[in-house]
Amino acid sequence: MTPRHPSESDRRWLTDQLAELIARSGWKTFALAPLVRASDSFFPDRYVHGPAGVRTVARRILRHAGLDEVRVRVVDGRAPEAGRAGTLLQQTAIEFVSLADDLLVLELTELGAPEDVVPSVAHCVGRAYREQRALDRVAVAGPYRGEDEGSATDDETLEAQRATVAAVYLGFGILAANAAHQYRAAGSQDGYWARTEWVHGNIGGLDASAVSYLLALQLVVRDADAAYIASVVGALAPNQASDVREWSAILRPDAVAQRESLGLVGAPRDWPAEWEPHVEPIDDDELADADLEADEPEARQAEKWNHRRPVWRVRDTRAASGATLGALVGFVLLVAAAFTGLPTSAMIVVVIVSVFGGLVIGGRVRCDFCSEPDCQALFDATHARCPRCGGRVVGEISSANKRLDAEEELEEQEAAHRLRDADGLVADDSAADEANEDDRGDAPRPD
Repeated sequence: MTPRHPSESDRRWLTDQLAELIARSGWKTFALAPLVRASDSFFPDRYVHGPAGVRTVARRILRHAGLDEVRVRVVDGRAPEAGRAGTLLQQTAIEFVSLADDLLVLELTELGAPEDVVPSVAHCVGRAYREQRALDRVAVAGPYRGEDEGSATDDETLEAQRATVAAVYLGFGILAANAAHQYRAAGSQDGYWARTEWVHGNIGGLDASAVSYLLALQLVVRDADAAYIASVVGALAPNQASDVREWSAILRPDAVAQRESLGLVGAPRDWPAEWEPHVEPIDDDELADADLEADEPEARQAEKWNHRRPVWRVRDTRAASGATLGALVGFVLLVAAAFTGLPTSAMIVVVIVSVFGGLVIGGRVRCDFCSEPDCQALFDATHARCPRCGGRVVGEISSANKRLDAEEELEEQEAAHRLRDADGLVADDSAADEANEDDRGDAPRPD
């Protein structure tokens, strides 16, 4: 039985878009490029969560796409008050701005979990690939899902859809499929009250079923064996994995016809081996340039209310919240145990173990925060400035109560530095005066 999504008309549109891309850019990339995954084997570079890290990821994905000559600039368009540490439920938004003179400009407007950066940038590189080859300058009839199906048909939506097709063509199908539908949940504990939040997200221009169909089609026309398909399915989210597995089985009997419709040349047994991923190190100079170019503009930092004032990173853990959660779990178990007739001593042991376990586990999770009382934003040791208030991080303290002592110590150190500088200046001036006196002593006196 054929799955309901994507529909027959949607599949026809997706196949036509892919066939046109292959006709204009060649079949070997679609047939031989490695299927990139968000792992160290494809992304071996040092990553710092922020604009510089986005640029590093973009440089690597451009290499995977064969666009080594393209340089990258990341514009930090986040609001000044936005947090920089990233949270589980915070979305990531990285947008294609322009590609001119081999310079790709991306704008970062939101930054959530680090794992969202790779698929977001991969989608932008798909758009850049089409832009560089002027693939969108020739009209292609019809969008993915017409107006009769209630979907938008504007140029921006169509460009996003084609960019996702290009991402699959370039070997980013696993990334695109996982990013096409994301579900995340997070919880917090406030005393006896538990709060749960969840969010559904989408990166790219196509839904998960459409991307899964394209990825399955790519596997089938490559004549991928069961082990290869299993490795791809293992890298996918459950729903996408199910779709790829099902579509691979449906499309496999028509593999020859599918290759012909897409314009692939010959049979897989006659093709060269799959290309190796481009994992050569990015030069240290390029990484330094990335940190320089992608850093937040000084003008944006100056808008923050605590700009350049010294702050400290306060060491903290989740021990208290872990103990609270453990107490809650223990209470639930206590109530359940009461109905089983367990002795009171055993119930008490259950509660103690739950609280202690939560305390130990929470104590291993760091959650350092800003020492400024009106800020207290969470951040880690990689931050030189507080992401919320803009304060200059000058050190680390073990408790927020030690902030005033740390400020006093810092003022004393700065005063001592100023005094030493002043003494050095006086000494230099005295030496200069003595030299001048010597010079005047040698000079003839006026009558």
